[in-house]
Amino acid sequence: MGGDRTTICYSETWQFKLKLDELIRSASGAHNALLNLEELTRNELNGFLKIDRRLADEGRKRVGEGSRDTGTPEVSGTKTSRT
Repeated sequence: MGGDRTTICYSETWQFKLKLDELIRSASGAHNALLNLEELTRNELNGFLKIDRRLADEGRKRVGEGSRDTGTPEVSGTKTSRT
């Protein structure tokens, strides 16, 4: 059973995170600004959450109107204090 439970969970968490980052980088139109979210401040994260909520609301509105909600729209407001 090599390693203690904390080490195993930590390792699995980072493996999962790295795989998600790889998928984000490989997706056409994906925003690299969403990589390494754990390094962002609460305010920076809240900015991304607002963008996600807006995109979800817009997508639901389009679906309600009988349109498609797929695609990778450009989003504004993703600037962080690190850029």
